Amino acid sequence: MISSEENYEPFINHKYFYGAKYTKYTVREIITDFLKKAQNRLLSKRFNMYISNEHEDYLEMKSKDENLNKSAYLRKLLDEDMRITNAQ
Repeated sequence: MISSEENYEPFINHKYFYGAKYTKYTVREIITDFLKKAQNRLLSKRFNMYISNEHEDYLEMKSKDENLNKSAYLRKLLDEDMRITNAQ
């Protein structure tokens, strides 16, 4: 979300939210920066993984508990682990 009034990014804590304040002189740069950030977030890698029935059952249960599909749940776990690792 871009605004000429205020940068709302500090108020909305979500990894897919981008905010910026712009002027008529900076709007082109702000939009270009947003497009670069969005391009970096594209989900473009795919792989297959074998898991046990027990793991699959647990993954199914946890993803339903979190109201996510299984892929989104696994990405969430990876994001959390990356935050912990990068914080150290």
